[in-house]
Amino acid sequence: MLHVIGDIHGQFNKLQTLLQKQGLVSEQGDWIGEEQDKLLFVGDFFDRGEGGIEALDLAMHLYAQNHAEVLLGNHECFILGVLFFPDFVIEDLQLTMKEHWLNIGGNESDLNRIRDKHISFLLNSPFMLKKGDTLFTHADSTLYLKYGNSVQEVNEQLSQLLHDKKADQYAFIVEAFADRLCLSS
Repeated sequence: MLHVIGDIHGQFNKLQTLLQKQGLVSEQGDWIGEEQDKLLFVGDFFDRGEGGIEALDLAMHLYAQNHAEVLLGNHECFILGVLFFPDFVIEDLQLTMKEHWLNIGGNESDLNRIRDKHISFLLNSPFMLKKGDTLFTHADSTLYLKYGNSVQEVNEQLSQLLHDKKADQYAFIVEAFADRLCLSS
């Protein structure tokens, strides 16, 4: 069975409690669920709460045990943008990347505790995943449509943007995640 979890937003204790009550992880964070089961984290480990780093550490630990997969959400892109370009001014808002991040609930504690291992893991995580006939993404954003016609193409192009480490591209990704697919009947 695939268990999908998103939008943790720094609420590590709630995440840990949920996973323990479901019989998926031990108090130490080790996998105790069924061997064939997996977790899929669909982004937004950070901001609003103080446990973003702990939540990401747990996901990384479960990933290393081959019991989790991780997709990037806008808050992962945002914290990377703040790390690399805190003083970059987002023209539409007339705020620096860091000011905007703080306004949406950015947590200085996570920013101060993020390490190279976290940055590397995030930079190498995909934006989309297809399992069978089901496509998983963080959001119903039109962002994905701008970067390819397949899961592989979208992941490669967005990953390249993150690895290029250009301030305007990070600002664009963060803002573009807010463009939603509004389907009417």
